[in-house]
Amino acid sequence: MTGADYAAREQAIATAIASFPDSAHAVLLEGLPQGNASLHPSAQIALQRIAPGCICCAGQLTLKVSLNRLLRPRPARLWLAMASSAHYDSLCELLKNAPYSEILLADQHISL
Repeated sequence: MTGADYAAREQAIATAIASFPDSAHAVLLEGLPQGNASLHPSAQIALQRIAPGCICCAGQLTLKVSLNRLLRPRPARLWLAMASSAHYDSLCELLKNAPYSEILLADQHISL
């Protein structure tokens, strides 16, 4: 999910997650919450927040470390929220390559 409003991105993911209450979810949010957060870590939700910026360029190490942590327990779904869709294709390309392709494509539950 993309968009300039952090709260709207987080709320959209929270709403989508509610449709799959019995699944394990991994959520990576770019940006920092403004006020009350819609999502909180739980038994079903692994949550990582990373500082705003281009997560596929400047923050690639941060992105990879965060993804590795989130995907280690093999969640049913991965949710990513970016401030801008400018590098959406680059992010998708990263996820299509090892080691992420082996994890994500095996389950076919990718939500970008």
